[in-house]
Amino acid sequence: MDLGLSDEQALLAQTVTRAVENEASISVIRGLLNDPRGIDLKFWRRIADVGCMGLLVSELHGGSEENGGGLVNAALVCEVMGGIPQPGPLAMTMLVAQAIDSAGSLPEHSELLADLLSGDAIATWAIAERGNWDPAAIALQATATASGFELRGEKSAVQDSGIADYILVTARLDGAFADFLVPNGAAGLVQTPLASLDLTRRFGHLTLDGVRLPKSSIVGEPRQSPAMWVDRLDQAVILQCAESVGSAARAFDMALEYSKDRISFGRPIGSYQAIKHRLADMKLLLEACLATAAGAARDFGQGAAPTALASSAKIYIAESCTSIVQSALQIHGGIGFTWEHDIHLYLRRVKTNEFVLGSPEWHRGRVCAALHG
Repeated sequence: MDLGLSDEQALLAQTVTRAVENEASISVIRGLLNDPRGIDLKFWRRIADVGCMGLLVSELHGGSEENGGGLVNAALVCEVMGGIPQPGPLAMTMLVAQAIDSAGSLPEHSELLADLLSGDAIATWAIAERGNWDPAAIALQATATASGFELRGEKSAVQDSGIADYILVTARLDGAFADFLVPNGAAGLVQTPLASLDLTRRFGHLTLDGVRLPKSSIVGEPRQSPAMWVDRLDQAVILQCAESVGSAARAFDMALEYSKDRISFGRPIGSYQAIKHRLADMKLLLEACLATAAGAARDFGQGAAPTALASSAKIYIAESCTSIVQSALQIHGGIGFTWEHDIHLYLRRVKTNEFVLGSPEWHRGRVCAALHG
């Protein structure tokens, strides 16, 4: 992602790249595919040590966000992590930490925020209901009780809910919107694992049947408008776009290398026009995706239509990255369709990202609504 990086940003990208390549290679990721947790906690703490979890958190509370540039830095990290499809809710943990940071300074929240930034705790965000990612459509109900709150309802497609220590659940409270920190294993919380095309990630369906929480569980003040949650969703979409571009870029490099090494009729297959032209088309799409992801991260919050910016990026990048990786697989020929080859892991990641956080069709509707009201 070419953003005219500062020396500090370039160092961040290089540091995370080295950590991923040295400690979380594709062979390591393959070794986690059948692990129920699906994550290497040692590596999770390693990238936390680099400061990844606090990129959207103010320096006052231990993060490194400054002058609105945190989203660019977070997108850089997500792009690197997409280069070797990493497990774990990295972007979601960043966003939960941001939510806690923005909400205030309850002692309980400060302790959890410190644990999130150090990698000692993992968090994820539960927003979708019945496949709908629109914050305004939230139906899960929170009711005030004498000792705190009670939550009833369901959440779908919650990323890595099974390994998260806390799940940030967005609910309705007396008609307003509010966030609640739900500890994993809370009484009344039922998790149903979901099958996923992306084998490197886990998703769950949550049923909250009278989950009772203390008063300290609420994060920030309830709000009548869903604008804050729309903003969080938009940031999640932009970080997902960066990750998808990282996966597509690595798949393209794999296809390019293979086209030079694979000999057919005495010539590298990359010397044939059909392969040359396909690679050229893939490179054109990839460069456009890189520019789109960079622009979305850089310009978010600077204009009047952040939702249109995020959703437009999602529409173009989701469909284009899937096309790039599908072409990369086809260039590999028969070997690309085998379990032993790694290319299918990249296709699984970008195809899953195409639909998680809203399909391109859904985002087209958001763009129309954002621009034309």
